[in-house]
Amino acid sequence: MSTTTTPPTRIGLTGSPEIAAWCAERDHPIITYNPWIDLSLCRCGRIQVDGDAPQTEAGRRATHDLFHTCSYEDGYAHCSCYLPSFAHG
Repeated sequence: MSTTTTPPTRIGLTGSPEIAAWCAERDHPIITYNPWIDLSLCRCGRIQVDGDAPQTEAGRRATHDLFHTCSYEDGYAHCSCYLPSFAHG
């Protein structure tokens, strides 16, 4: 497994300063895998790992922070972030 710290131009990363800062604050956790290019990446693309690298706990927390409004500590069993607002009661 190899790791690069400079994103290749072939995947067209267009990171903003806000995304770079968000990612740096969390130590660039691997949060996504792109099967078309067979790379796992942090959000800003600075860290890239060949293949489908497993997400670490930091990566799961970072992904949760991006897409959920519920508390990570509550666990996914209690998540209702994607339910319609009338279902929150």
